[in-house]
Amino acid sequence: MKKVLFIDIGGVLVLRNQKPIIDHLLLIKEFRKTAYLGGKITLEEFLVNKGLNKDKIKCIVEGQNKVWGSEILNEKLISFLLLNKAKYRYILLTNNFKDVEVPLTKLNTPRFYEFIVNSAEVGYVKPDLRIYEYAVKRSGEEKENCILIDDNIENIKGAIDFGIKGIHYKNINSLKELS
Repeated sequence: MKKVLFIDIGGVLVLRNQKPIIDHLLLIKEFRKTAYLGGKITLEEFLVNKGLNKDKIKCIVEGQNKVWGSEILNEKLISFLLLNKAKYRYILLTNNFKDVEVPLTKLNTPRFYEFIVNSAEVGYVKPDLRIYEYAVKRSGEEKENCILIDDNIENIKGAIDFGIKGIHYKNINSLKELS
């Protein structure tokens, strides 16, 4: 029986060439943890609701677009996954925006995964236990046979609390135990 690897997108499958300062803006962090990742509103709507003027909104949106434009595919991870596809099933599990497949297509991501469980579509954001429950149920596998690979330690803790093994991804060496 193959184990299921739930693989995070941002910070694991997709990396950034640089860590732009906009990533650290409190507004963006708040937005990413609340409305946007739950698929409720766009970044622009969120910023309008915060009372920002049009110029400030334009600046933030342009900056965030530059952040997204700096992303690259984690080729070492892709190679590892393709080499180990006889042992594992792959499902992407992400806190992301609704059209997550668009950047994956732009990055020429090979279709090694079965499907994507996306917070914007299911309405739960990692580390909420309900997103792990949904992912496990959709995989058709028992949670004891599932492993989350994520760069966010809080998401790993949530997975462990639910009963899924977690691997905190820092680099490809984080996956040695899976070889």
